[in-house]
Amino acid sequence: MKNLIIILVFSSSLLTGLWGQANYHFEQISLEQGLSEPMVQSILRDDKGLLWIGTIDGLNRYDGNEMITYYRDSKDPTSIPGNHIYFVKKDDNQNLWIGTSQGLARYEPRTNGFDRVELSEEQWESDYSGFLELEDKVVFGSSDHLVIYSKNDQSYKLLSFKGEVGLISLQYSILPWDEEHVLIGSIWNGLFLCHLLTGEVERLIGIWAVELWI
Repeated sequence: MKNLIIILVFSSSLLTGLWGQANYHFEQISLEQGLSEPMVQSILRDDKGLLWIGTIDGLNRYDGNEMITYYRDSKDPTSIPGNHIYFVKKDDNQNLWIGTSQGLARYEPRTNGFDRVELSEEQWESDYSGFLELEDKVVFGSSDHLVIYSKNDQSYKLLSFKGEVGLISLQYSILPWDEEHVLIGSIWNGLFLCHLLTGEVERLIGIWAVELWI
């Protein structure tokens, strides 16, 4: 699990001729500033300069002055799916994606809510820790499947794992491999190749018992 100390860095430069001297001011963002939880999993700055902070208990948005926290509300389908945030990521189309312990969602700025990705009853409350953006798609990883989002038609595809799936950890990284495969880096069980069309998973023999979640 990742433990991070969040720091805002402000810099200014005093130029003398060709040389410059930078002065830095460090400000810690903590519970006193409204952070929901000090154990941080993910940080992202969006195109508007807002800082998104995913913690193990809530998603926070900070503009430098005010902290807004988003929690799951079982009575509100536009709230985040879960309070344990694994990642906050932005794709090339400026979509903001949130992977949680109870599902996947995309932030909707017009309503300040979240569109939950619900493809099946078995899938929608899964843990999502893996994220990979490719040229024409975005891949999201859960413990027993991938969700593939097409940038072209904005559709979703649920790809269930087949083969050596029992060793894939709950949290893992996804990296590009070739046009048909992605590489999955698990905790303690090494590397796996996953076919993006069939969902077939193959463990790479000889690489194991190491922590490869990045």
